[in-house]
Amino acid sequence: MRRRPILIQIALGIVRAPRTRRSAMFFLLLGALALLFLGATWLDRFLAAHPLAFLAHWSACACLTLSAALLALYDMLAIQAAARETRRQLRRRVLGADGGAPTPHSSDNPPRPAGGASPP
Repeated sequence: MRRRPILIQIALGIVRAPRTRRSAMFFLLLGALALLFLGATWLDRFLAAHPLAFLAHWSACACLTLSAALLALYDMLAIQAAARETRRQLRRRVLGADGGAPTPHSSDNPPRPAGGASPP
């Protein structure tokens, strides 16, 4: 088996675990809001005097926001896929394996005796 670099393993762990993914979205947005606040208040004059710092600062803010938005989109798609799979399983369980009517020998409909006589 091929070993993956540690950063890829961490990224896969964040993407695959819903709770971790949502925590990552929260902290990404928190970081973006902090950068937004700092850039608009305390670092305003510094960023205006240094164009490269201005570009780096707002690029970092945009990257954090875009990462959070992409994780949110992935989370939404993962929730839809899980709901779709749950509906399929429920449909199979209720309607039977063939997707048609329920099986005739389910617990709700006991089999009738041979000869067409009704049970007592």
